[in-house]
Amino acid sequence: MLPEYVVNCPICGARITAPYDPKAVEAALRSPDGLYITTLKCPNGHYVLIAIDKDGVIRRIDAERGAGGRPDCEVVKPLDFLPAPIRQRVLDALQTGDFRGVEKIVEDLRRAGVIRCL
Repeated sequence: MLPEYVVNCPICGARITAPYDPKAVEAALRSPDGLYITTLKCPNGHYVLIAIDKDGVIRRIDAERGAGGRPDCEVVKPLDFLPAPIRQRVLDALQTGDFRGVEKIVEDLRRAGVIRCL
């Protein structure tokens, strides 16, 4: 059984657990700064950035947020393929930072490169 990372959300303090991933260590070894940055989601919907070094140790934890404490996300490809009500909910979530109810859709859109969060 591999160990898991346990961190607290810097916004609300909720406990976040994530499995140890050997691929993160490999990516950190290839990275110029020796760190691999990944995003975790807390149970309350906040996105948390963690930096993992070449030894598999978490070196930095930061809330993923933009101005006003909201995630700094933007739509980089058209959302026309989504039904109108879902598209509007996603756009509202990006504006307000309240991802409740659309977390999975937003995460899938981020992975597909339709939404980019800094």
